[in-house]
Amino acid sequence: MELMKVVHVGQMHGEEETESADLRSNVRDTSNDYEFHQVEEFVNVIEQDLCDCAEMFERLVSDSKIPLYDGCVKFTRLSTVLKLYNLKARNGWSDKSFTYLLTLLKDMLPENNVLSSRTYEAKQMSRSIGMSYEKIHCCPKDCILFRNEYASLDMCPNCGASQYNKKETAPTKVLWYFPIIPRFTRMYRNAEDAKHLTWHEYGRVADGMLQHPADSPQWEQIDHDYQYFEKEKRNLHLALSTDGINPHDIQSSKHTTWPVIMMIYNLPSWLYTKRKYMMLTMLISGLYQP
Repeated sequence: MELMKVVHVGQMHGEEETESADLRSNVRDTSNDYEFHQVEEFVNVIEQDLCDCAEMFERLVSDSKIPLYDGCVKFTRLSTVLKLYNLKARNGWSDKSFTYLLTLLKDMLPENNVLSSRTYEAKQMSRSIGMSYEKIHCCPKDCILFRNEYASLDMCPNCGASQYNKKETAPTKVLWYFPIIPRFTRMYRNAEDAKHLTWHEYGRVADGMLQHPADSPQWEQIDHDYQYFEKEKRNLHLALSTDGINPHDIQSSKHTTWPVIMMIYNLPSWLYTKRKYMMLTMLISGLYQP
């Protein structure tokens, strides 16, 4: 299922780039090291998001400075955890197996290493850089979300379904929401991504051929119906796609999980279907499909 959406990002896109002299100087001291360059690129994108939270920013700066062990010039505590966590995600490792790996690596490294030994610690570091989610209970029949004005209810006011199962120990349906606005903001703060986000207007060749979603009649109709939206070329045209999966690989299981993926149609045709730009926005888990 694919749905064309329009989201008004507004005039203040946060494209300003700020400098953190202390953090950058630390990275530049090792300018010949490829690993430190990767950390610098990562920090450049997210540091502005953290400037309003001193504790999180200090933790990020600290982890980006601390070498993995005394004398190590190639990896920091932050870069090591990020690379290992990326391997975990790409290969579908369980938390248990990842903890085993961290424990083994920590034992193999010099005794003074600062590598996390548990998946929980690695996750906490990820959350400190803004990779978080919100867990929301849902009505099993998809009437409401038990949040805001419904947060104190145990029963759905529309259909009367219970928020919890018969044993009152677990919710019948849960939605994991991964905030999208911080990710959009980071894209606009990156000069290359910001340029790509206006490609549909300034880089696309309009030759009458259907080569990009911006060439479609639906795109033109949206611009016609929402002219205030069309005037700001940095506003985003988005697609939502979802499908159910069985994460437990058991055909008879009643459990169902529905990931909701977002794609950004502003991007060039060779980019908007790339994994890097496909955003997981929600996971909906329960006995029945949403």
